[in-house]
Amino acid sequence: MARIARFWLLAMVAAVAVVGGLLIAPYEEAVAAEPAVSVAPALESQKADAIEPQVPAGDFAPSPSEATPSPVPAESESSTPAAGPVNRSGLTLKARHEYRNEYVNGEGATVAQLSAMPLNARDSRGEWAEIKPDFHHSGDGWVVQAHPLAPRFEEVDSSRRRLIVQRDGHEVSLSLLGAGAGRTESPFWFWDDWSSMAFRDIADGEDLEYELTKTAIKDSVILKKRPPKDRDTWTWKIDAGTSRLG
Repeated sequence: MARIARFWLLAMVAAVAVVGGLLIAPYEEAVAAEPAVSVAPALESQKADAIEPQVPAGDFAPSPSEATPSPVPAESESSTPAAGPVNRSGLTLKARHEYRNEYVNGEGATVAQLSAMPLNARDSRGEWAEIKPDFHHSGDGWVVQAHPLAPRFEEVDSSRRRLIVQRDGHEVSLSLLGAGAGRTESPFWFWDDWSSMAFRDIADGEDLEYELTKTAIKDSVILKKRPPKDRDTWTWKIDAGTSRLG
């Protein structure tokens, strides 16, 4: 059996050799039939002539005005609206509003004065008027005729009074607890300070003073002597009405 196997192996090798020979012969003939490829020689480059730069004839220096640029003028202060009193000379008042006044100049143009704080307030007639922080006495007591808070003093009874302020239809009253009516000290002569008044001796050794500004009213308790030991706090009663505090 071993020999038979060997024979078949040799026979298979011989057959493969014959087939390989048949395949190689046509391949060699095809390779021999291909034409030869010729290689062309490389092209030679020519050296370019050097060109020397030339400066054009003429005067190209900048003119004196171009050599030194003129500085840009800074924005003048007059071009920026300045805060402070408005020069109303030559202006005619046209209309008032709470935060604005409108004027007309000589050429018919409208000039507006604007403010972040109130400029005008309603007077007793309900018209816009310039704010005047002055106390005036009327049949209802001491009032301020044109003020954003419309402050006034009102007698609660013969021994007490309260301060009332109002804004946007809301009214608030303030009164110092334990304070009597006191003695009124108010401006009288034209040289007096009409923006302040006081109620003297509202308690033993105590005064209550009020000072008006164009947008507020300030109250101060003045101690003319050292208060007793049981008098170490001062309390105000606030009636906010329909307003909400806090």
